[in-house]
Amino acid sequence: MNECIAVIRAACPTDSPALLATTALDRVRGVAGVIADVSMRELRVRFDRTMVSLGDLVHVLEAHGVRVGSVSQSRGAAAVRSATA
Repeated sequence: MNECIAVIRAACPTDSPALLATTALDRVRGVAGVIADVSMRELRVRFDRTMVSLGDLVHVLEAHGVRVGSVSQSRGAAAVRSATA
């Protein structure tokens, strides 16, 4: 598995309720886990980049009403450890 962590932030505070779209991300093939931090308007998504792209994750969120403000990605074992610690 080629695991990555994506940190996706909503564009504005009014998008915070849309972070409930985590259920939709959990259903995406290749996504291993999603953690929502509503106060930071942020999602941390652990995924296998050989099965799903960062763009695919953004598209799922946008389809559920989330305006994505920023996206970052980390790769490898260190990213996986930080997301599960």
